[in-house]
Amino acid sequence: DDEDEVEVFGEIVPVELYVVDAWLVKERDGRPSREKILKLRPMRVFIPTRPEFIPDEVLIGREALNNITFCLNGAFSRVKV
Repeated sequence: DDEDEVEVFGEIVPVELYVVDAWLVKERDGRPSREKILKLRPMRVFIPTRPEFIPDEVLIGREALNNITFCLNGAFSRVKV
């Protein structure tokens, strides 16, 4: 891990930086399952060191979204990394 700072809504937030393996997984009953669909390349994850900046939900980061091409076509979907 490494330490860094990011800007969140105009405020500088200290974070720890990790690089993790990432996967897209299947969803069951509205919740993620352990069934892996597609391996993504390693992603950087920023974890705030101040508790007030740790959210209840985790959102996919811009880095992940910028490296995935989504092609939606009616009932068929294709995801390319």
